[in-house]
Amino acid sequence: MDISLKGGPLRAEPSASAPFVCSGEGITLHANAAGGSENYVYTWYSDPDKYEFDVSDPTIPSLTEAYTFYVKVEDGYSDIVASVPVSVKDNPDVYAGHDIEIPYEYYTLLECIVNGGGSSFDYTWSPADKIDGSNLIQNPKTIPLISNQVFSVIVTNEFGCQGSDDVKVSVDGGPLTTAAYAENPVICQFDSLFLFSSVSGGGKPWRFEWWVEPGNFTSDEENPAIVVSDTGNYIYHVVVYDQQNSDSADISVRVNPSPFLNLAYGFDSIVESPQGDTLAVAVCIFDTVYLDAGNPGFHYVWSTGSTDQMIQAATTGIGTDLRSYYVDVFDPVTGCATSDSIAIIFSFAMCTYSIDELNGQSLDVVLYPNPVNNNLNVRVKGLQKPTEIMITDVTGKTCLYRMPVPYGHDTWEHSFCFDAFPPGTYLVTFISGGAVHSGKVVKSYPFN
Repeated sequence: MDISLKGGPLRAEPSASAPFVCSGEGITLHANAAGGSENYVYTWYSDPDKYEFDVSDPTIPSLTEAYTFYVKVEDGYSDIVASVPVSVKDNPDVYAGHDIEIPYEYYTLLECIVNGGGSSFDYTWSPADKIDGSNLIQNPKTIPLISNQVFSVIVTNEFGCQGSDDVKVSVDGGPLTTAAYAENPVICQFDSLFLFSSVSGGGKPWRFEWWVEPGNFTSDEENPAIVVSDTGNYIYHVVVYDQQNSDSADISVRVNPSPFLNLAYGFDSIVESPQGDTLAVAVCIFDTVYLDAGNPGFHYVWSTGSTDQMIQAATTGIGTDLRSYYVDVFDPVTGCATSDSIAIIFSFAMCTYSIDELNGQSLDVVLYPNPVNNNLNVRVKGLQKPTEIMITDVTGKTCLYRMPVPYGHDTWEHSFCFDAFPPGTYLVTFISGGAVHSGKVVKSYPFN
C-alpha cells in the first residue's frame, strides 16, 4: 500500500476583509484552511447566533452589530475550529434641519447637527457651487438663491463611517424691485406731490430712503406726500432695502410757478374780517377802489363774472357797506392757478383822519376818493389859524399845488385836478406856524 503525505497537519487561520465595518456595511470572511487532506468541508456559525455558511469565503451584505465568526474545517480525517472577531462602528447620526423658505435672492445659513456616531467629524456639503465660501464646514452660508435647491451634507467620523441628510431651500416670490413714480410728474407750485415706491419682491419688511436733488427733502415713508413750494426741475431718488438686497429708482419732477396773487397789496388799513378767514381792508366810503389780480396775460375769473385783470369795487356811497370778492387766476401755458379773496369795508370812519395838533389847531381832514383818478376832494374842519396846503410827489421835492387855506370857517372844501399827474403816491401836507403834517393819496392807473 502506497501512503502519500500532504502539507502538514490540518489548520485554519480565519480572517475578515476588514477588522471592523461601519454599521450597515458588508464583509467577506475567509477560512484560510491549510494542511490535512485538502478536501475540506466548511461550517461557519456566529456569536451571537445568526449566521451559518458552508463555503470557504462567505459574504455578509450588512452588519449592524459586532460578531465573532467561527469556522469548523473538516478534511475527512480530522477537524479544527477557529474564529475571527468583527466589530461594527456607529455611523454619525446627522440632521440637516427643517426645510427652509426664503425670499427671492436671499442667502440662508445651513446647519448640521450630529448626535453621536463618533468624536470628530468632517463635513461635505453639496452642491458646492451654491455655497458661499467653503463647503467643508459644519454650518455654511448659501449664495443668494433664485430657485429652489436641495442641499446635502455627508458627515464622516474618525473611522471613516458616514451619515448624511439633506434640506430643501424653497425660494418664494421674485426679485426686489422698485418702479417708483410720481402721481403727477408735472405739478404747480404749492401743490402736493405724491410719490409711490411701487415695490415688489424680495423679503419684507422693506425699508425706504427718499431724497431730492436739488433740495433738502428726505423721507423714510413708503409713499410720501409733500407740498412743494420751490419751482424748477427736480430728481427724486429712492432706495428700497429688504434684509439682504436693495433696488433704486429716480423720478423726474417739474414744478411750474403758480400765479402770485395778493388782492390786499397796496392797502394800508388791513383789519379783522367779519367773514372769518377772508382778508379785509377798510377804505373810505367815498374812495374809488380797484382790485388788481396782476399776472398780465393770464386768464381771470372774478366773483363778479368779470374776466379782466382789474375790477372796480363799488358801493352806494350812502352808508357803511361790506363787499366781498374773489378771483381765480390761470396760467394758460402751465395750467397753474391761484385764488384769492378779499372783503372791503366801506366806512365813513376811514374818510377822516385827525391832526391833533397843528400850531394849536385840532383838524379833521377828509381826502377822497383815494386812490384818485381825476379829482381829489379835500375837506377840512377846525381851521382857526393861517394854514397852507401843499401837494407834492412822494419825495416832497416836486410841488404840484400850494395855496393858503381860508380859516375861521366851519368847513373848508376844495377839489384838486390830478388828470395830468402820473400814477403814484402823493403827499397832501398842511403847514401852519412852522408845524407840518402830511397824509398820502394814490393816483391809480387808468382803469379800462
